[in-house]
Amino acid sequence: KEKLYTQICVNIIIRFHNIIKDEPNVLTRSQPISIVGDIHGQFKDLLKVLSLCPNIDDNPKHTILFLGDYVDRGPFGMEVIILLMAMKIKYKNNIFLLRGNH
Repeated sequence: KEKLYTQICVNIIIRFHNIIKDEPNVLTRSQPISIVGDIHGQFKDLLKVLSLCPNIDDNPKHTILFLGDYVDRGPFGMEVIILLMAMKIKYKNNIFLLRGNH
């Protein structure tokens, strides 16, 4: 079971990397946009914030911009970053992740 989870995570990381490696260093986005600040490994807080954002499936022009600081401090850094990478894979034109400082 653990090996399967590892394989899934590695697959997500590779697919995510293949998408973001071609993105520009400077983004220009227009409205509508939701901007999400530091998550710091707080998975439940991330889920709450996402529940407040418009559903991208229903609003295909909506963008969610994450400002960085996805991990550290909170206990669920891995869950946070894997979810964000999976969202980027599914909604590559609607989800953007800035680097932050860690």
